[in-house]
Amino acid sequence: MAGILRREWGRRIELGIPQSGWRELEKARAIYERLTSEYRSTRLLLQTLGVERQAALESDREGHAKALREGKSEPDAGGVGKVDTKIETAKRKLDALELAIDESEDELIALVEAKNPRWLNANAQEQETKRKAYAEAIEQLAQAREELAVSRATERWLRDFPRRERKPRVVLWPLPGLRNELNQEPLAWESLLACFRADAAPRSNGDRQAPAAQPLAARPTW
Repeated sequence: MAGILRREWGRRIELGIPQSGWRELEKARAIYERLTSEYRSTRLLLQTLGVERQAALESDREGHAKALREGKSEPDAGGVGKVDTKIETAKRKLDALELAIDESEDELIALVEAKNPRWLNANAQEQETKRKAYAEAIEQLAQAREELAVSRATERWLRDFPRRERKPRVVLWPLPGLRNELNQEPLAWESLLACFRADAAPRSNGDRQAPAAQPLAARPTW
């Protein structure tokens, strides 16, 4: 199964493992993130060493040319050899990290498959608790905005009574910057609140899957 989580052209996709309260998954995440961090730093080191090797080659070439001009014995390529040793060490580590990451991915796949039913059940309970908190927060928001509207209505009444305001008028004004996609009119607060309430409503048994995620950023590839 090793290497199945690569793109077709051989570049590895860095996985994202969610934080959780599950000890086994947290352990797997810590191992995977440590390995991938070392993998990235080792690849960066190889790039740096490549630049150093080019500089060492140029320095060796200049030293060799100077020795030939002055009739001296040819200098050894000590600088290049030292860099080459570092490059070989880094390549060896990178190969080992490739295997270690493949194995950690295999272990992660097996772990998720084994724990999937139990974790899904625990996640469903957690989601319901957070959905209720979300729904309560929406109702608190609606109440707070209505109370603000009442307070603003009282201000208008105080300023304009009895000339223009003979009784307080509570107005739930549209939100600034939000517009209807069809007619570009300001989006009514009632419409937005209805969307929030629908979003926080319990999902039916036939709609238990989480909504499709909107991509925020591409996952890094190596």
